[in-house]
Amino acid sequence: MPQETDFPDQISHKPVYVVPYFDLDPWYAGDTDAQFITLGWSQWDQHELSAKVVRHSGQRWSRQSEELPLPRVIDLTILTALAYGQGDDMVQIKEGTFENQTDAITVAYGSKRDRTAATKSMHNDPLMKSRLRALFDVLKPLNDRGLI
Repeated sequence: MPQETDFPDQISHKPVYVVPYFDLDPWYAGDTDAQFITLGWSQWDQHELSAKVVRHSGQRWSRQSEELPLPRVIDLTILTALAYGQGDDMVQIKEGTFENQTDAITVAYGSKRDRTAATKSMHNDPLMKSRLRALFDVLKPLNDRGLI
């Protein structure tokens, strides 16, 4: 699939930051439908920031491009980190981790075998460790400066 170099200004999502993602997609660099990742104003609420993966099918801009509110992106990242760190059993999420979460919760879905396979896959994937390390490297200075 060729790289699209011009951002599609006709989409309803209004980006504030646009990252050309074609050569950066961790699994499919150079051969991906994910052309850009953005942070910008939501197509549904121009007062809500969202993240979006802007995809191109090779023929046209895809309606399957995903847009997520930023707090959901962060919550998904938290869940990923917890699953990565806690292994193949139930994931324990302490009280207050998610907004409005008043009690600790334990989550899992599917069989123990599926969780074991997922955990093994994450632990054996150097990309997961690399991405989590990059996240830590970005968050630590923010924490040290008292911004979070």
